[in-house]
Amino acid sequence: MYAAPGIGLAATQVDVHERIIAVDVSDNADAPHILVNPQFTVHGALLETEEGCLSVPGFYEPVSRAERISVTAQTPTGEVFSMEAEGLLAVCIQHECDHLAGKLFVDYISNLKRNRIRKKLERQQKQPPIERAIMAGDEQTGVCIMAMEAGLDTGPVFAQVEVPIGATATATQLTEKLADTGGELLIEVLTTIATSKAEKRKLPAPRAQDETLATYAHKLEASDRNIDWSESAKSIADKIRGLAGRMPVRGMLGDAHVQILEARPIEQHLPGVEATPAGTLVDVSKSGIIVQCATDLLQITRIKVERGKGTELDPAAAINGYSELFFPGARFAN
Repeated sequence: MYAAPGIGLAATQVDVHERIIAVDVSDNADAPHILVNPQFTVHGALLETEEGCLSVPGFYEPVSRAERISVTAQTPTGEVFSMEAEGLLAVCIQHECDHLAGKLFVDYISNLKRNRIRKKLERQQKQPPIERAIMAGDEQTGVCIMAMEAGLDTGPVFAQVEVPIGATATATQLTEKLADTGGELLIEVLTTIATSKAEKRKLPAPRAQDETLATYAHKLEASDRNIDWSESAKSIADKIRGLAGRMPVRGMLGDAHVQILEARPIEQHLPGVEATPAGTLVDVSKSGIIVQCATDLLQITRIKVERGKGTELDPAAAINGYSELFFPGARFAN
């Protein structure tokens, strides 16, 4: 919260499923209120203020809330207390309590404004560092807790943790792993900052990033879905697991587009296939559809044929349902 910087945070925002909020609207950010199981009653007129949210960074819209509220809550040690809040403190408490109920401030604005925010977020989501890391065959990635700046991920870093990617991890699996790791690290950083403030110790200082080491994950294009069978089996498998959750790779087999959702590289062990053109199916069985690549073989274990409903299929179902496509000697177009 302080690192963002922000004036409020709900436990649910950092994947802690407890009814706890923290708010601090003091000028020096040194008077936090920690409310456990908060409840409030509204009083007085509505106050319209411009709100933003750490869960939807970079967006601000006017929202109307009660100017005064009466609050009942517990302290972190369990004591019940009551307090009156008005102005910015009242607004902040109402905002954070919304998070506990599964609401965001954007739920209060017009459909037009919500759609504008949604479209901007969708554009931002096309920046795919997780997918690009897997597609590049990287062995590790990581998460950072940083102070926010106007640039893209340019702020100084409070803490950093390296996370191994794993040879079979998909982008979806890695996203979940990074979210868990990032949530835990964020809590550690916020706890350190809050403890330092409470004990009047020097706050931890974030370290500046070395801009010369920065890399940029270019947004995904439709062409990224295409397979170049003249690449190695490992390179193709990395691309498949990197894109399977968002925009699966696809190839043309016969007269059908086939999405490849799951595959793994295997060593060249089938006799007599070394000279087979890349993209050729060299073996077809219920255990996998084997395709010749420039280096080694690709064993496909889950696909989707873009016909009809396009159901996901294992090799046995693909062979039974589309025998005219999946047979030894058939070849993906390059």
